[in-house]
Amino acid sequence: MNYYINCLKKFATFKGRARRAEFWYFYLYNLIIITSLYLLGGFLIQVTQSSRLITIFDFLTMGYQIIMLLPSIAVSIRRLHDRNKKAWFYLLIFIPILGFIVLLIQYCKEGTKGNNQFGKDPKMVNNE
Repeated sequence: MNYYINCLKKFATFKGRARRAEFWYFYLYNLIIITSLYLLGGFLIQVTQSSRLITIFDFLTMGYQIIMLLPSIAVSIRRLHDRNKKAWFYLLIFIPILGFIVLLIQYCKEGTKGNNQFGKDPKMVNNE
């Protein structure tokens, strides 16, 4: 949960580096929250038979996703920085399928050991 909170604290920070754990835990907690909102909304709709709840939970879920857009992009770019890639590399997301696969591979690989042009190694900073 600390990684998620740290990403929210650095919601618009595109400088620096993010470890794999920080990146993946942030996305894991996002997935859990979004899934919970959908399930809770679906459950309440079944129980109450209210169509008004459909729009409330749809807007709530959509609002959460919009709010998390900037932190998601920021942590993705910091993760690329950890791999010693420039932020422009993130634009591969706009290439259907292939761009996603290339970025996914980059997100899964270990970061650059030691310092790189984007800052200190986050593993070393956390261990000091």
